[in-house]
Amino acid sequence: MAILFQTIYLSILRSFILMKEGAKMSHNELDILREKVDTLNLQLLELINERAKAAQEIGKIKRKTRYVPF
Repeated sequence: MAILFQTIYLSILRSFILMKEGAKMSHNELDILREKVDTLNLQLLELINERAKAAQEIGKIKRKTRYVPF
């Protein structure tokens, strides 16, 4: 009977250790994904700013040439 309780105890203990390690992994994975999202956000902002500059240049050219849309 004592061996059975010891086996169950060790099994529960291993489960807690694995759960704790899994939680650490999840936090690490979350940090990595958050960094990726931050990097993507910066890339999006750079692209939006680049687009805005191009749109301003288009506006300047239209004003200079007195461009009339259809």
